[in-house]
Amino acid sequence: DDPLYIDALAHSVARHWQQNGRPYQLVMSFHGIPERNIRLGDPYQAQCLATARLLADTLQLTPAQYRVTFQSRFGRARWLQPATEIVLASYPGQGVKRIVIATPGFSADCLETLEELGIRGRETFLRAGGTHFARLDCLNDSDEGMAMLDALVRRESCGGHFRVESQTADGEALRDDDNFAYVSAWEFAGENHRPILHKEPLVYDNVEMKQRSYK
Repeated sequence: DDPLYIDALAHSVARHWQQNGRPYQLVMSFHGIPERNIRLGDPYQAQCLATARLLADTLQLTPAQYRVTFQSRFGRARWLQPATEIVLASYPGQGVKRIVIATPGFSADCLETLEELGIRGRETFLRAGGTHFARLDCLNDSDEGMAMLDALVRRESCGGHFRVESQTADGEALRDDDNFAYVSAWEFAGENHRPILHKEPLVYDNVEMKQRSYK
């Protein structure tokens, strides 16, 4: 849900639309997981839906103009619904014959998704009567992707770079003690349970933390 990531995704989708025209439907396909994981407390589905909603809001899409699906299911267990391949097969019969499919949960393309969506997904959709199928590349090393990673790294490195939002009034690196002055460790909480993050504030008795200086 980071605004930098959502903005990069939105620019990528908008660039495709400018070059190729805007289809009837944007499909956002996320990697699926068994529904049992959700019942055990995994927030993954809610996170996927939040990402999709934020991207749709940024693109000014109505609920009817986009669809969230889940791909890569296997085995006999019930996985998150709706399944991407089932949606693709059913769309033409519902009058949806022009789509663009994106994978917001992937920052870079992988062979699995390229084959599953770009080859089998396309074949499924066109065989069912679809007329236009486009698979969007992930951010990969695009201008949008690299700008987003650059901004994230600079921000998360506690202001140790010269960006306006990470500087003091006199041009020095800005400290962010409220968010970063701690040490941390993750505790394994068992299979199918989220790990627990433990934080301990950095408190010094004999050392005074100072502003980092580049001068």
